[in-house]
Amino acid sequence: MKLQPIEGWLLERYAKQTCDDPWSIKRYSACRLLKESGVPCYLWAEDALAYYGVPTAVFDVHIVVGDVKKAADALVERGWHPPPPDFEAPYIDVEEATCYLVEPQCKSAGPSDSVIALTAASDWDIKLPDIATQTSRHHQRTARWPFIPALHQLLDSLIRRWLDTPDAHCFFRSHIRCFLGYLYEYVPILKLREFAGYLKVEHRQYHLDVVAGVSYTREPFRIHSQKVRDSILRGEYEFRECSVSRDDDQFFTAGVEAHLLAMLPPANHK
Repeated sequence: MKLQPIEGWLLERYAKQTCDDPWSIKRYSACRLLKESGVPCYLWAEDALAYYGVPTAVFDVHIVVGDVKKAADALVERGWHPPPPDFEAPYIDVEEATCYLVEPQCKSAGPSDSVIALTAASDWDIKLPDIATQTSRHHQRTARWPFIPALHQLLDSLIRRWLDTPDAHCFFRSHIRCFLGYLYEYVPILKLREFAGYLKVEHRQYHLDVVAGVSYTREPFRIHSQKVRDSILRGEYEFRECSVSRDDDQFFTAGVEAHLLAMLPPANHK
């Protein structure tokens, strides 16, 4: 049976990332310890993006769990501990929602030290796997790592978080916007309209708009997409190829940018 482009690409991606035992990767040792403690989890942020081919650097190891306190207690029992007092969380505006821990042998929290950031799955609107399905070994070459979220789950979560993060957390929201930009830039199957069918119904028009070429990381589009999402949830919306006019410079900025460039004086080459 011939695979569809989306499923085929995913299987190829999983094969490229194949590993006999991903639980044994040192950077992800906290995931293994959480599993051994009966705490399901997903790897998040830059590590999850990198798994799907985004050429990003990785920083703190962000892990999504069902119960942050339970997960933190499980790691503390294994010797993990809070970072030193001079540690600065990367997102001060959401620091209270994140628990940071460092490995037992770490006495600092510098760039080369492994810092774990635990956040709640409820904050990301994502369903974690049943702990029984997160097997200790990884037998299938074309299977996704057990602690990596499915691509559609990751995208659904990031879209929802970008749409709903309030202005008070604008710095964090801009980071989520970057994640979305990276995924749509570097993951080829996200350029297919058909991927909308994998997403939650309330996020499908967002995807269709992005594929149509909307300047999707700008604030006017975020506000517009909130309204569209809410209309979909009320059952009052009819899907279309693109939800905004291509003549609207708020949403299609390529023409504006070209006009501004044309107004610049010619370069004086000597």
